[in-house]
Amino acid sequence: MVEGDGQITCIYFYDLLSIFMRRCVIGQKRPYQRYRVHVKGKVVHGGITTDFEERKGRHKQQWPTSIIRKVGGKVTEETAREWEKEEGYS
Repeated sequence: MVEGDGQITCIYFYDLLSIFMRRCVIGQKRPYQRYRVHVKGKVVHGGITTDFEERKGRHKQQWPTSIIRKVGGKVTEETAREWEKEEGYS
């Protein structure tokens, strides 16, 4: 195909539009991190936070030998709260 051909331009436009729509609709802010607190291989607590390192520090004070692990990637507040409720942490 020749550069400037209407078909190439149209395909390129729809590719850009697709990327834009994914970022606007699907790309909602995802500041929440889900986590679990493990002590001796057993989950003793779990929750959600927007500042993982700060929350990890607070839990380390309560459970000094604990391991705090992130669960998945960052998610929206709605998804985080649903997970927290399903897991019985709220």
